[in-house]
Amino acid sequence: MKSITLRANGGLSVVSAFATGKGGACSVDLPMEVTVSMSHGVTQQDGIRNIIEFLAERKIARGNYSVSITSMIPEANGLKSSSALVLSVIYGILKLEGISMSDADLLEISAEASIANGTSVTGAVDDLAACLYGGYCLTDNREHIVKRRGKLGNQSVIIVPRRERKILSSTIRIAPSGNLQDCFLRAYSMAENGNIYGAMEMNGFIMGAYTGIDFAGIGSLLRRGALYASQSGKGPALFAIFPASELIDPMGFGDCIFTHFADEGIQVVKEH
Repeated sequence: MKSITLRANGGLSVVSAFATGKGGACSVDLPMEVTVSMSHGVTQQDGIRNIIEFLAERKIARGNYSVSITSMIPEANGLKSSSALVLSVIYGILKLEGISMSDADLLEISAEASIANGTSVTGAVDDLAACLYGGYCLTDNREHIVKRRGKLGNQSVIIVPRRERKILSSTIRIAPSGNLQDCFLRAYSMAENGNIYGAMEMNGFIMGAYTGIDFAGIGSLLRRGALYASQSGKGPALFAIFPASELIDPMGFGDCIFTHFADEGIQVVKEH
């Protein structure tokens, strides 16, 4: 096997882990396809090169690789593009090198690579787990543990990205605060008790207090019949959850993505 192509989905935040280390994410049908090939003398973009160098230091990446990406995930919008890329590159190299690794170890090394790569402060185990398994995942990012995971419903999801305004997770700094932690823990408790959508909505409002939030856009989505609407974590993308049977017009937004939750995790598309 000289090359492998993988498909991983982007996602939405359930609970952001910046303040407490406890987080959650869910998968939506926003596919990214990553092809990892064994090659020589290929210069990668910095982010991918950093991942490969990290794996080389761990004696996992033992050769030279080229990586090509085709993605439907808007970058730096809180839609988990970085986690989908990190997981796919690492998963692909493991397959090419014939290295077996447990899911727990895969998540841990992917989280460490995300921190070393500068794309995450917490390691984003929640985002990585949602990419790996699909559905929703609740995690302890500090301990690199998946605490709970499950499937989501068949509701329609509308995502409104803000391609002209991007926010990198690595730039988010939230000072410790008992009151703030209480808010995030409340959202996490809601998710643990099965109210995933309510936790997503509350979490977006909390994070929006730090990163800014488009209340006018959220209001428009709610007036059009959204069951839930908020910002995906740090944003700036907005999301809205609608009954599965409803077809929604663009609602005045110039850029809407009409999709649904995804219960499938990362998949091998092709090996050759």
